[in-house]
Amino acid sequence: MAFNLVGVKTIYGEDKNLKEKDVKTIVKWVQSQPHLPNIGDFEVILFLRKCHYRLFHTQTVIDTFFTSKILWPEVFLAMNSPQLQGIFDTMIMMTLPKRTPEGYTIFFMKALSENMINYQ
Repeated sequence: MAFNLVGVKTIYGEDKNLKEKDVKTIVKWVQSQPHLPNIGDFEVILFLRKCHYRLFHTQTVIDTFFTSKILWPEVFLAMNSPQLQGIFDTMIMMTLPKRTPEGYTIFFMKALSENMINYQ
């Protein structure tokens, strides 16, 4: 599952919050977990960023993500279904960069068409 869109060294140079030591710690932890697949530095960086560079939280999210894929494969397989792809083709979906004062993530969705026939 390892992939690199840009060099990892480039990311370290651009992200002052990212520490190579933290990435190596998470990679080593993942390798020690028999139920988790091996993932590379780039994937760990994605998880660390999403978890605001908190190591324990990142470990929990990685474990939950891959365990969920094993326990509920139909949910993850459905991501490629024609019905779900139809939804993706007719809507813009994204999370906003800032959280609410209570710490909630805001999820924004917008229909691309006013024609309701597109949403059947």
